[in-house]
This record gives sequence, C-alpha cells and structure tokens, in this order.
Amino acid sequence: MSAHVQNLMAADKRLERGRIVLTEGPEVLRQWVAGTEFSVEGTKDTDGKTRVPWIRVYSPEISPRENQGWYAVYLFAADGGRVFLSLNQGSRPGFLPMPRNSIEARVQAARSHLAGSSGVDPRLLTEIMLGDPGGPGGGFEAGNVYAFGYEANGVPDDA
Repeated sequence: MSAHVQNLMAADKRLERGRIVLTEGPEVLRQWVAGTEFSVEGTKDTDGKTRVPWIRVYSPEISPRENQGWYAVYLFAADGGRVFLSLNQGSRPGFLPMPRNSIEARVQAARSHLAGSSGVDPRLLTEIMLGDPGGPGGGFEAGNVYAFGYEANGVPDDA
C-alpha cells in the first residue's frame, strides 16, 4: 500500500477520534456525572489535526479551562493505539508552559496526599506515553498523577 493511502487512512482515523472526543464521548460521560457539580468537555478538534485528543471531567470552579486546575481526563495516544484515564493537571496556566519542576512538584504532592488518604491501587500508572514528543502530549505526560492505561482493543466494558 502506498504511503499516500496510509496517510489518508490515518487521517480518517484521526477524524473519527476527533468526532468521538468532541461529541459522542462527552455525551456518554455527561450522563454519568448528571446531577453532580462536574462538567465534561472534549477536544475542540473538528478537523482531526489534534495529535493527542482528550475528554475531561472537571469542576468548573477548580478547573475552568483545560490549562488550569485538576481533572480526570481520557487521553488518546497520538497513534490511536492506547487510551489513558488520568488524574491530571493543567500545565499551561497562560500561553507559556508551566516550568517542568513545578509540574513535577505538584504531581509528587498529589501522589503523597492520595497515598496517605487511602492507599493507591497497584494497577495505577505513574508514567504515560502519548507519543507526541515536543507537542502538547508532553505536558499531559508530565502532569499525570495516576492513570489507568488500555490498549485500543483492551478497553473494559462500563461495568
């Protein structure tokens, strides 16, 4: 198969992911959080160009924008082969990224707090790989507190 056809196929997959994170995924999650203080939003990716699309569940008071506060977020790896459900943080409070050492300090403080409250599930990951070197995926990787990771064909059912 030619490289051109492969690129078109990859673009179709990106467009499908874009549609899922913008509409379908958030609609499902909104049903799950209905009646709570939480809101849901997905990547505003209408053309499928976002390398690491996401859907987040957040408190508008604590995290009014995706680059502020703390939230739970589904992060889709750039190659579409994995998804992570991550407790993460906004790592770009303005137009510039937060210094890496500040992000790491916040991650360590959050992990210490969570471990002290009730222990930590041993299945949780402390490192995630989104395959987006130099892109926004790196901020999500650095900001991850804990995550569950799933291969594309291994996502468990809702139960």
